[in-house]
Amino acid sequence: MLRWQRGLPEALHRRLGTIFYIPKCTAQHGSRCRAAAASKASSSRTAAGDKATSGGTFTAAFRLPRLSTSTAAASTSASASPSPPTPAGAGQPTPRATTANNNTSSPHGLSSFGGLNPVQRAMASGEPLPRVLSVQSHVVHGYVGNKCAVFPLQVLGLEVDPIYSVQFSNHTGYPLFKGAVFDGEQLRALAAGLEANKLLNHTHLLTGYIGSLSLLEAIADLCAVMKSHSPHLTYVCDPVLGDEGRLYVARELADAYAAHIMPLASVLVPNQFEAETLTGGGAIGSVEAALEACDKLHARGPHTVVITSMSLPSDPDTITLVASTRQPQDAGGRLGGATAMCMRIDRIKAYFTGTGDLFAALLLAWMHHHPGDLALAVEKAVGGLQAVLAETVRHCGAAALVAERTAEVCALRELRLIQCQGQLQDPPIKYRCSPLERRQDGAAAAAAGVGPAAGAAGEVQGQGQEQLAPV
Repeated sequence: MLRWQRGLPEALHRRLGTIFYIPKCTAQHGSRCRAAAASKASSSRTAAGDKATSGGTFTAAFRLPRLSTSTAAASTSASASPSPPTPAGAGQPTPRATTANNNTSSPHGLSSFGGLNPVQRAMASGEPLPRVLSVQSHVVHGYVGNKCAVFPLQVLGLEVDPIYSVQFSNHTGYPLFKGAVFDGEQLRALAAGLEANKLLNHTHLLTGYIGSLSLLEAIADLCAVMKSHSPHLTYVCDPVLGDEGRLYVARELADAYAAHIMPLASVLVPNQFEAETLTGGGAIGSVEAALEACDKLHARGPHTVVITSMSLPSDPDTITLVASTRQPQDAGGRLGGATAMCMRIDRIKAYFTGTGDLFAALLLAWMHHHPGDLALAVEKAVGGLQAVLAETVRHCGAAALVAERTAEVCALRELRLIQCQGQLQDPPIKYRCSPLERRQDGAAAAAAGVGPAAGAAGEVQGQGQEQLAPV
């Protein structure tokens, strides 16, 4: 019998459980193989299928985070009962919790909420998982666009159907790249196939880099059709237009975003330059100006706006984030119902690709898991991003600060998503949001204490989105 678990690091065993591969067995050896596999699985794990096929069977056992002592009795009862059946077509095992843990006081992460985390609760409920249609760029090697979005969304419990706006060998920061660009007619053809088979039933739409006007117009049409099937569709739009004072795309795309996309978007995630462009070009030089820009963007459609990676003259050593929502916030949430907030993150002058794509995906997932608590969703999204950047800096060493972009340097700087899947699921929160109060004159007054959470050390922040130029 081949035992895949033997090659897995213990940390991965602890988080994912053990995966066995059982090759096709004869009648004589079948029971012996199955018995050997079963002896390796803990009685506290749930097997996800053991039916042999001609190509062999994958039997996956999942070990979940332990419950608090206050829920140990309930979990013991649950473990004695058979797991709920998996919904048809879900393709997901139904996990169950069986042991106790005293670590539920943590204010963050997936192990913090009544023993079962939001992903586990969704899967144990037997209800279909949320499904995201993600239209972004794709690279064969490295992490930008959908390569930054699909995996994090999946490990956070969302199904993802990716559509590639471009398909390149690697991101465009490398000395050379090859590939092809998608157009509007190709997207319409894919959408027609999905609709004909009644597969256009997504709960979320996520868009990133869109390289042509025809594709952007097709996305606007697609979003309208999706909303006719799912009236409560959440559209998270990362309007990749440019950064640091220059556009990556034709000016007509910026105009089309303002005219056609913003009225459809639920959540808008622009950087500083993109927010300035979409609000008419006025400079955003303060937190007050950023909040005014959010209000202008709200008026055009999105109920939630998060302006990322702002560089403010008054605070050049930090990255400032400002978030605003018109949706009611939970009075028992992180900021007690505040609808506007800011966060300051220590800056390091390093150059990374895909940071905006990763943040938008994480924000989508955490907003889904924490409706009515934008502050907590932002903190978790930033926490996951910062964990990935810290590991990437550790891995690439001096190459993080090298100005020359050789292929070797670019490869070293690729985000370490797979290595950080644990931190994506249970993000370490180093930075906290602080509430902003809108004064009667329309300006914003920030509460005291904006910055890192207590005891937080300086973290890393990807600089700009220049690397996403045509990706």
